[in-house]
Amino acid sequence: LSLNGWRLVSILPVDDIPTPTDVLVIQLFMMAVAGLGITAVAVNYFSRRAIVEPLSNLSRVAQEIGSGDLRYHIDYRGFEDEIGFLARAMEGMKGNIANSYNELQNWSRTLEKRVYDRTKELNETRKEAEYNANELQAIYDESLIVVNEPTLEPILDAFTQRILVLLNASYCSIWLLDETRQNMSRVTSTQEDNVIAVSIE
Repeated sequence: LSLNGWRLVSILPVDDIPTPTDVLVIQLFMMAVAGLGITAVAVNYFSRRAIVEPLSNLSRVAQEIGSGDLRYHIDYRGFEDEIGFLARAMEGMKGNIANSYNELQNWSRTLEKRVYDRTKELNETRKEAEYNANELQAIYDESLIVVNEPTLEPILDAFTQRILVLLNASYCSIWLLDETRQNMSRVTSTQEDNVIAVSIE
């Protein structure tokens, strides 16, 4: 002991004293344990970088592509292992989805145009049918007038008023030839004027 110079002596049986062989075995065991620990850490690190992280990134990209977002770039396509094969397959799937999406957009635009053209045609057909119905109604009304009116003047007056409506005109008059077919006289008009007869030369 440093304070008084005494010495501590331990008495052990001979069998309990470590031999050089036992020390070597213990050292080898400790080295093996340390090597296994280092190997496990290294394997875990490289497996995470080579397998876990790529698969995690590819899984996230697959979820984004599945949701319709095709902006994400797929890495690991240059790898010559299963990760690279999976990345290239996902890139092909992304291209197919993009093509399908573009085709759907083209079909949608084409369908919208066809619906617009068809609606326009139907509107034009409807307007034409309404115009023809109005003409038929006018003819029917005039026919009733002709049947029910014994004199010519009221019939011609009704005709001039109908013609204004049908042709969207501002003036209408009816002139008839006399028996000699040399003179024309005005029999009705929507406006008064001084000319009531003309000669045909």
